[in-house]
Amino acid sequence: MNVLLRLSTLAMIPWLLLFVLLFLDDSLADNPEDVGGCYNKNFSILLIEYSPTDTPDPATASVYFTPSIPAGPQRIVLENGQMKDNRYNLVSNKSGVYFEVPQLNAEDQGLFSVIFNDTDMENETYSLTVTECAHLENLDYGSNFSILLNGDILEFTRRGSYLEPALLWNRSHPTVSERSRGRAQAGHWLSTNITQTDQGNYTVRDVKGKPVSTTVLIVTEIHTYDYMEIDEDLIIDLPFSLSKVTLLFHPEIAKCNVNHHVRPRVLVRDGVLVLEEKQTYEKRLKMSHYQIVLEEFQIADIGSYHVHDPQGNLATTVEVEIIMPSEAWKTAALPVVGIVFMLLGYYWKAKGISCCKGIKDPEAA
Repeated sequence: MNVLLRLSTLAMIPWLLLFVLLFLDDSLADNPEDVGGCYNKNFSILLIEYSPTDTPDPATASVYFTPSIPAGPQRIVLENGQMKDNRYNLVSNKSGVYFEVPQLNAEDQGLFSVIFNDTDMENETYSLTVTECAHLENLDYGSNFSILLNGDILEFTRRGSYLEPALLWNRSHPTVSERSRGRAQAGHWLSTNITQTDQGNYTVRDVKGKPVSTTVLIVTEIHTYDYMEIDEDLIIDLPFSLSKVTLLFHPEIAKCNVNHHVRPRVLVRDGVLVLEEKQTYEKRLKMSHYQIVLEEFQIADIGSYHVHDPQGNLATTVEVEIIMPSEAWKTAALPVVGIVFMLLGYYWKAKGISCCKGIKDPEAA
């Protein structure tokens, strides 16, 4: 009796495994695939992939949509290749047939169930979430910045700020606040001579307050490298007219001391040479609103120079190295040596002298 019971149990195991596999397959098919889209951008689902042997037939596909914001009942939007809702498009190209949702908005969020009447094709369900996909823009200090005003409101949230967004522009009341650092012109928001103060999120919204586009602006200082000769003048050009700048100097020798952190020296504070540096720089450092000139550059001047505007923003950084006299001599002598060899080559060719054999060409003789 026990033997028969064991045999019957063993015989049931394959059927149990088959049941589990079928159950898992059905449960996995019911799990929607999470997909994302950006506000005001197009979203598409590949219905039928193109095959060299078969022409895609959209009549085999139907699409059901169940909205989540606001929640609503399921409805059919594509039935056997025929569009039932003009909100959507059916797009065909060389890669296949696509179900397209143009210019996404919050109401497009929900479940899209793709059902095929062909048993050889697998049904799919997609859970669509629409988010603000920000465009990142990195610009140098002093650059110009523009945003397309393709909505009704422009808001600005300063980077690192926890305050409410500032209203920069409103289509119904286009007058810009005097505190704003930009202006509306020809359908764009324009900001000139931007600084780190302008960093943050610029969000364009429609009349209902829904986001249309978001641009994240990052501003970095202008970073350059200069190679100087002894007694040459170092010229630091400012991005635009700046008064009362602060100039910091980080000597190269201080950077080499890894065991002891040395803070950069303040040479100029708010446009005035600091008292401690007058003896060294008073006769050599010349300043204007557009330029800083350090005359008669010396080895002790090697390092990096950092210019801050009156608001404390870092405008420009200049890394300076020096060309030693021996290196300068080699650099200057190299073209001269090349010219000498070129003239000798022309001379030997005119005389018929071969560099390899050191004799005249027989024909020339």
